[in-house]
Amino acid sequence: MSRIPQQLTMGVIIGNRGFFPSYLVAEAREQAVALFSRLGINTIMLDPSQTELGGVETRQDAKICAELFRTHRDKIHGVVVLLPNFG
Repeated sequence: MSRIPQQLTMGVIIGNRGFFPSYLVAEAREQAVALFSRLGINTIMLDPSQTELGGVETRQDAKICAELFRTHRDKIHGVVVLLPNFG
């Protein structure tokens, strides 16, 4: 059994579909950053400059996110997928 690390780092994916309003991605991002910060958990997620509002909507967005996670694979303890338009 492995020990829980002192500092958790989670990969965060914010999913979206083209026909849903993009502002939901921005709101989910703000809320996720605030929540993880309050819990003392580091995050690795797309920057709004990498894809539209930092969300994953297209196959190309997914490839960009996969490369980001691949780059940080030694730091990421788990992945959280947020689907703000399915709530």
